Amino acid sequence: MARFNIIEAIRERADLNAVALVQGARTLTYRELLDRCDAVATSLPKSEAPLRVGVQFPSGIDYVPLAMAVLAAGHCFVPVPDELAPTERDE
Repeated sequence: MARFNIIEAIRERADLNAVALVQGARTLTYRELLDRCDAVATSLPKSEAPLRVGVQFPSGIDYVPLAMAVLAAGHCFVPVPDELAPTERDE
């Protein structure tokens, strides 16, 4: 069974200049969404088995490209609330 890739589906079907996300006065076009997804996806490690990737909750619209990139890379994302994220001291 073929795996569904949301980023490839958007590339093939969406008008890249159309608005994909809206949060108040902020918007992202499909092109901007894909650019952000690509930037994150290329920074993720390659692995034969899916990895669990912690994603710290950014505010609103910024969360979507992060989660999509992790999924598109074949991994699963684990939402990490701010209060549970490591601090600079812990890293």
